[in-house]
Amino acid sequence: MGKKKLRKIIVDGAPYLWAVSSGHIQQPEPPVPGPRLSYLYSDQFVAFAEGYRRSRVRIRFITWGSFYGGSGLRHGTPQLLGDDSVSLEVNLHTPRWAAILIRLALKQGWRPQSTALTLENGTALLVEHAAALIE
Repeated sequence: MGKKKLRKIIVDGAPYLWAVSSGHIQQPEPPVPGPRLSYLYSDQFVAFAEGYRRSRVRIRFITWGSFYGGSGLRHGTPQLLGDDSVSLEVNLHTPRWAAILIRLALKQGWRPQSTALTLENGTALLVEHAAALIE
């Protein structure tokens, strides 16, 4: 995977740099014995306040994806999230969603000038705040 270009965005008056990348992560042991895929497709959103690269936020989204098409979170197609009761049109590559994710990370306790934060389940984060995102 090549180096991703950082994009600049202003959120609530503060400048941030952000990028989205994709890849695969090793799947944890399955809850029941049997065949399983060794790796899961993932999208990763990373942002940091300008000048504070070390205290970045990293949000992982474990998704279904394909080698050619990627995941639905990269195209803005409606996605059923959680227990399939929440549908959002998410495109992680847009400034709108970058701003949403930065604001959600701040609500989760991220301090962009001092504290790094990793959120391993971005989908759960979207489901938790879906009502506010749909409005």
